Amino acid sequence: MKFVGRCQNLPGETNDQEYAKKTSKDDEGGLVYKVMTSTLFRNVTLDHKDADNEMARSGLDWTILRPPRLLNGPAKGRLRVASGHLAEGMTITRADVADFMLEEAATPRYVHQFVGLSN
Repeated sequence: MKFVGRCQNLPGETNDQEYAKKTSKDDEGGLVYKVMTSTLFRNVTLDHKDADNEMARSGLDWTILRPPRLLNGPAKGRLRVASGHLAEGMTITRADVADFMLEEAATPRYVHQFVGLSN
């Protein structure tokens, strides 16, 4: 018996999973990103990769969101959406992420994909 047919995941930033496509050098995060994820946040990065890969193998319909820095405030309504890699932009409001999640749950367009979001 399957109780969950659709799952959306909003983990911290890691974009080098085996299931994610990179389409530009910008998606690699730069030197600071590499140093932080390979030293200070190594275990967190590995945990996120493991969780993402488990989700991808789960048999569920899933969408994993990759927002940048989350801000409080009202939705701006202007979204940059990038399928399979990070979106251009450094911030997004929590309200815009919530709106995207509700819209995606109602009308799935990004099933089995990593989605970058930003304002």
